[in-house]
Amino acid sequence: MGLMPAIGGLVALGILAVAGIRHLVRFEDFVAALRLHRIFADRLVPLLAAVVVGLELSLGVVGLISETIEGNATTTRVSHLGAVFMYSSYSAYLGYLLTKRPGAPCGCEGGEEAANGWTVVRAVTLASMALLGIFGVVDNADPLLGHPSEFVAFATIASMAFGVLIWQLPMAMRIPFQIAHITRGLLDEP
Repeated sequence: MGLMPAIGGLVALGILAVAGIRHLVRFEDFVAALRLHRIFADRLVPLLAAVVVGLELSLGVVGLISETIEGNATTTRVSHLGAVFMYSSYSAYLGYLLTKRPGAPCGCEGGEEAANGWTVVRAVTLASMALLGIFGVVDNADPLLGHPSEFVAFATIASMAFGVLIWQLPMAMRIPFQIAHITRGLLDEP
């Protein structure tokens, strides 16, 4: 497995696993966010939320284990393909949501962050990274932990850094305006 596909795959699967954990921990908030979308019938929302959480957790966790420890090419490819499907579905759903309910929470963390163009960009980026991960899987290749420790360390650190940056992108796009407003005049010379 090459470095870039390894990083792309780890980011996509890692964020999917973290999203599943966060949605599970804040399940009622996730259900409430989906209800605010008013796209699905209220009685179906808890079931839909449970299916999403189950898919996020199973694809993310199984994929991470397969890519890093086990090295099963088929399992890794299926997990990446499932992640491509999930992130593509998220991007399409969020795009639709933006046209029907602007300002509604995205439900990305089960929280109240409003869906916006950057949440769509994030989902498309993660779908692309999962797709990159598919192309990096080689039959009979060593799992990531079978590579030299420097490769593993770099791939892990880079994956975590990219994951945090991509996850924070929608919220960070609001902050520069807030910071500019707060600091206006502080750096001006008298």
